[in-house]
Amino acid sequence: MYTTHLAYINDKHNSAKRTAYCRTKQQAQVKLREMKNRWWQATTELLQMAVDHHDMKTFYGGLRGLRPSCSRLCTGQIDGWNLIY
Repeated sequence: MYTTHLAYINDKHNSAKRTAYCRTKQQAQVKLREMKNRWWQATTELLQMAVDHHDMKTFYGGLRGLRPSCSRLCTGQIDGWNLIY
């Protein structure tokens, strides 16, 4: 994809290079989408298996893995109240 992108950038008026770049970009996006779908399916299967076996530790651990982590304590303030979440 990198080489087709460079070729297209260096010659923006060439429709063949533009077509090749767009096709390559589309193929990369399809592969990425498939990878994301496989990851989500594996994650949901793991969570569903944990729920079916009443394994709440694995279930909540899996949910915790879905949420972006905070490197430091997340705090906020609403109407003068300090919140820790």
